[in-house]
Amino acid sequence: MDDFKTIRFALIICLGCSLVLASAYSLLNPLYKANKENELRELVLKACGEDISKEGQKLSKEKVAELFEKRVEVKILNSDGDLADKQDVFKLSDSQQFKEKNGVKQYYPIYIYTAETGSKKFVVQMSGKGLWSTIKTLVALEPDFATISGFEVIGQGETPGLGGEIENPEFKKDFKGKKLFANGQPLPFEVVKPGEPKNNHKVDGLSGATMTCKGVTKLINKDFTIYNKYFSSLRAAKGGI
Repeated sequence: MDDFKTIRFALIICLGCSLVLASAYSLLNPLYKANKENELRELVLKACGEDISKEGQKLSKEKVAELFEKRVEVKILNSDGDLADKQDVFKLSDSQQFKEKNGVKQYYPIYIYTAETGSKKFVVQMSGKGLWSTIKTLVALEPDFATISGFEVIGQGETPGLGGEIENPEFKKDFKGKKLFANGQPLPFEVVKPGEPKNNHKVDGLSGATMTCKGVTKLINKDFTIYNKYFSSLRAAKGGI
């Protein structure tokens, strides 16, 4: 009888804990999603050089959403590099955007930013495996669909102080001005070891983070092949720029 009471008590405790966790998830999940959406908007705008602060204070979520809506148009490509059926980028699951099947992802978002001057930038979402995690990035391109103007990290779980330094502003700023395409063909982008010679398609890597840097190299080159299929049609429409 004592054993039965113990088991019954344990079951009640487990059921109670499950209900508490389920309730907490239901309450907090919408807040978590809203925060992730806001973070993505901020990073897209930041990759384009947009100031998301006012008088030293970060803009509210509402102001960020308003600015994003005003400045950014979202298009989504399928794995063939063609425009996909209309999708809400904020409703895409991680598996649809970041998980590969047969070497490609299901969807490839493009964020088309238009400044007050009318000039445009094209922010592409690139992701791939690092040492410990899936590295998720945003790469802003100039209207030539070749020159990098900004680089931001959406998410990563690399080693703090080593691979995790891909979020360091000093690392990110080296991407600006680098080329992914020239003379009618893609360039082999590379994150090289610190101190190695660089050119217009190589950036300085991070000490002690070889696998993370190789991951960034691979994800940019691989995902650009998909985006470049779409950009090729835009280049042709502009007269082969």
